[in-house]
Amino acid sequence: MIEFLKRIRARFGIRRVLVYGSFAKRELHEGSDIDIIMIGDFRGKMHERILEVLRETDLPIEPLCYTESEFQKMF
Repeated sequence: MIEFLKRIRARFGIRRVLVYGSFAKRELHEGSDIDIIMIGDFRGKMHERILEVLRETDLPIEPLCYTESEFQKMF
């Protein structure tokens, strides 16, 4: 996981990674994935961003990829 985060941080200018869901609550079960929000220098549509991140790993992740301004608009 650490190597994956280093790679995507460099590639996408990741500023923050937020973990939520069962992994964050330490309530993992068989088949659990890792829900993460990434905030960085993303371009394109959300589904394109997600596919780019997923291509970087075989970890069971469920990423959401936002720019800083997109993330701030949610609050």
